[in-house]
Amino acid sequence: MSNSSIQQINNSSLGLLKNLEFINLENNDLTCLGDCLNDLNNLKYLNLSGNCLNKINLNLENLEYLNLGKYQVVYLEQETFNLPRLKFLILNTKKLPKYLLRASELQRLEVYGLNSLDDYIFTNEHISSLDYLSLDFSIDQNISSFSKATFQGLNNLKLFRMSLNLEENSQMTNGFVNLFDQLMATKSNDVQPKKFIQFRNNRQFCIQISQIKSENNYLENILNVSQSVKRILIKNVSN
Repeated sequence: MSNSSIQQINNSSLGLLKNLEFINLENNDLTCLGDCLNDLNNLKYLNLSGNCLNKINLNLENLEYLNLGKYQVVYLEQETFNLPRLKFLILNTKKLPKYLLRASELQRLEVYGLNSLDDYIFTNEHISSLDYLSLDFSIDQNISSFSKATFQGLNNLKLFRMSLNLEENSQMTNGFVNLFDQLMATKSNDVQPKKFIQFRNNRQFCIQISQIKSENNYLENILNVSQSVKRILIKNVSN
């Protein structure tokens, strides 16, 4: 159902497909979902990327993968964003809602379109499973807006990536790079060392700290999703 110019899904359209596990609604014209998916209790994979969704209401107890990328979601309902088994989330939002980090099984989080990031947002006992974090900022940033408190609590990451454009008068300092020292720390049982990569091109700045051999290696051996979801993700990488 991807790339089909779908504008609306009626509640009755999918209601009889109780055993459906995978839905790809990528690149349609959806603006609101309502409750049309919430009876699909076996749904594990949901791709809504490329839709101009104003409001998200999801209550899917077995969902493992959710893609809300490309276009910004205007409003995510805290009370009805109930995804207890979510492992992999891709999101486009100006500000990361703190309650999304209560998904205790969340392993991989990719956030695009950020305007800012609150201090201590990752100091949450529920995100101990988070091992892959990618942050992409949409507006120019001053490095002084970041502190060690911004990244506090990220103790189990195998990959951290951050991409941003610096404000015109924002100067790169060793102090800024030192903010990531805690993310470089290794544990006694770590087999793979962490690699630090820093890229700077005029005002564009990207930093990556990685302990994984490759994307396929992460999907095959680290991400704890069902085999059926794993196969789709690996196939997507291959394509």
